[in-house]
Amino acid sequence: MFWPGKLDQPHALHYLPDLARALVVPADRETSRGRAWNLPSPKPLTGRQYAAAAALDGRTRVSAVPKLALRTACLFETQARDVTEIFWQFDRPFLIEASAIETHIGRLTLTPQADAVAAGQGKGLSGFRLRGSEQLTSIPVGRSIR
Repeated sequence: MFWPGKLDQPHALHYLPDLARALVVPADRETSRGRAWNLPSPKPLTGRQYAAAAALDGRTRVSAVPKLALRTACLFETQARDVTEIFWQFDRPFLIEASAIETHIGRLTLTPQADAVAAGQGKGLSGFRLRGSEQLTSIPVGRSIR
């Protein structure tokens, strides 16, 4: 698996169905209109943690992809172009502060991270574990360049 940027930087990732729910609730309230909202994200993952969660067979390796390599890939792959535009989110911590929306509409229930990873892989599994005993408790969504 390839991860853009640095493998050990925390990155807030969202699961699309959770984003959809988070957008519908404030859209239905008059008091929400005319404001920009940061949508909630659970505990951020590093590239290494995401790779460990996605490793169904326990053997997935993860490699950092530097920006120069992505720029070169842009010549052949359109998705690489998209990633270079958001590369800044992966080479330093990318965290989201969403207390304003949670104060406004209440705390949203987010899909467990393990379920979001499994759904992204077309599996209906639960219970992925990181190395050691750290249970996944937040949700990732993102595309790796393969």
